[in-house]
Amino acid sequence: MALLVRSARTKRDRVLLEVLYAGGLRVSELAALTWSDVLPRENGQVQLNVLGKGGVERNVLLPASVSRSLLSLRGDAGANDPVFASRKGGGRLTERAVLGTVKRAAATAGIEAPVSPHWLRHASAPVATEASAPRWGKLSRTASRRPRRTPPSARSSPSATSSGLRSTTASSATSGRPRRGRSPPSAR
Repeated sequence: MALLVRSARTKRDRVLLEVLYAGGLRVSELAALTWSDVLPRENGQVQLNVLGKGGVERNVLLPASVSRSLLSLRGDAGANDPVFASRKGGGRLTERAVLGTVKRAAATAGIEAPVSPHWLRHASAPVATEASAPRWGKLSRTASRRPRRTPPSARSSPSATSSGLRSTTASSATSGRPRRGRSPPSAR
């Protein structure tokens, strides 16, 4: 993840990647953030009030290091100004612009694996809970209508490898189990 962040073109893009990853946010949630949604807390952390899928509100607590980076972007922006403003006109970034930011940073970093904001959202869940729960007991930190336990085989996480990323997701080819909804190759 550090390689991806360092490869971003601007400070705004670096902070965008950090918040996207550390908060496990959806692209739409990130693009919709205004400064009134950013609430500093006593311990140096920032709480984000996020309006997610289906109009469900949730609070996301960012680590102190990411919080400091985020707050350094504010400048003289008003409460209703977007946190991540477009360089063209100062309005909100579009979801497509966020995707472009992630893809450009990955290309600059030399990461050949497919990286997307959605991948970052799910890659962040096991990292946030790594030290606090046994491997099978980790709850998915990403918002869902039905919270579920995330088995280790369904998680992916960034790692310092030759490509810069590593996916720990087991495919049906390597696990020997058929994918859900499909018949095994021998039955086709």
